[in-house]
Amino acid sequence: PPPNARQRVLITVFENRTGDPTLQAFGRMTQDWLAQGIVRAGLADVVDARAVFVQTHSAPHVTDDPLALAHRTGAGLVVSGNYYRTGDTLLIQASVTDVSTSRIVRAIGPILAKSGDPVSGLDDLRSRVMSALASVVDAHATQSLDASEVPRFDAYQAYVEGWDAFWHGDGAQAQALFLRAARLDTAFTAAALAAATASANSNRCGFVDSLTQALGMRAHALTTLDRLALQIASARCRGRNEEMLQLSLERADLDPGNSGNQMSAAAAALWANRPRRVLELLGRINPAIDLAWSTDTTHSAYWGDLTEALHALGRHREELDSADRMTPGAPLTRVWLRGSALAALARSADVLAMLDTSITLPFETASDIGLAPYTDGRPQYTVTFGWVANWISRELAYHGDTATARKVASRAVAWYRSRSVEERSTVEERLVYAWSLEMTGAYPEAERVARQLVAEDSGNVDFRGELAGLAAERGDTAMAGSMDRWLAVQPSSRVSWSASIYRARV
Repeated sequence: PPPNARQRVLITVFENRTGDPTLQAFGRMTQDWLAQGIVRAGLADVVDARAVFVQTHSAPHVTDDPLALAHRTGAGLVVSGNYYRTGDTLLIQASVTDVSTSRIVRAIGPILAKSGDPVSGLDDLRSRVMSALASVVDAHATQSLDASEVPRFDAYQAYVEGWDAFWHGDGAQAQALFLRAARLDTAFTAAALAAATASANSNRCGFVDSLTQALGMRAHALTTLDRLALQIASARCRGRNEEMLQLSLERADLDPGNSGNQMSAAAAALWANRPRRVLELLGRINPAIDLAWSTDTTHSAYWGDLTEALHALGRHREELDSADRMTPGAPLTRVWLRGSALAALARSADVLAMLDTSITLPFETASDIGLAPYTDGRPQYTVTFGWVANWISRELAYHGDTATARKVASRAVAWYRSRSVEERSTVEERLVYAWSLEMTGAYPEAERVARQLVAEDSGNVDFRGELAGLAAERGDTAMAGSMDRWLAVQPSSRVSWSASIYRARV
């Protein structure tokens, strides 16, 4: 939801500390330059410069104290600064101060400009002040932005958009945006680290290695937390789950106030099959408050990890209660989490009733719930009714209720067939269709769909893996063996653990 009141910013006249009176006007010019950029970008309301002039020159409240001025003009933040000269170079510094705490929350600079042409540094200053202000006013994606690391505004925009894509399931777009941010501002370490994280999630180990090498060449700029982030990305990419967990826990302990790192450690604990540790880590987080930085306001990752850990421990009543408490905004994901718990509790009638009232719900995006182990798919196909019904069907079958499992899978098949020709033709929906046909026992039709998918993309692990499983179901050992041998030689750096899942099934 939008804040109750927009943040109001007071921009002071920058103080001339050069000793040169001919540069006096530069301070007012800086004030005006910054105000124009902030207003045009729509970042915040800016106190009119005329009000600042009146407050500093008119009795009885003559003052040049920025915080006093902010209180009188209703501003919540103050942007102030100074400029100095060394030789023929101007050094411009700025800071953003939180009026309520009198604490400097962002520091910018020094920005260099020629004293004979001071305007040359104003664009860079304005860009970085806007980034600093944006990271304070809008908490999105700033959980890993160091207070001393204020990038150019265009780089910051790409960085924020990258996190938005990341939390909503579009890993490729997230990686592209993070790389754009890193290239726009080569000193923006957080963007390069984010690119490594996104690359690790898509098993691009070579890319992670190249980023690690590039960042290692400027080791003096890397903090302990930065180095841990790179090590975590490398371990994640290569499936070294215990190592990833230990590194993530070390990072979480070094920065206990960072809820993003706590979430990362909880995810690592799931990958390492430590569900009790997951509950311990998530127990430190209040999603409504501590995850306010996330661009996914439904906090699907939190609730998904919490319910998955409870599910693994067989604590299904608590799992259902947690699903019921999920943040509003992702009703279809909530159906999936509730359905898993209800299936485990043998409440089949409740499952069917819930699904029958959910068939018209729109798709949802969430990065931590992939379409398939290797084929993550486009975000708009990640959480659909067909996908949710398929996984609830599998949960019912696992707990022994095959009759209801087939009914649920039949609903997924009917949903797919009701879709437009364009939607039905996508590889993502066809894959889920094959899964659903399989759950109804329609193996020949499921195999026909799987064969078509393999013909279109013979290197896709999920397509081949599905075909291998179907061959095994009907006793075709030649086909199953051929597919199994192909899966066996796929490098883990490319397919992670997914090939092993399908081989286990065969």
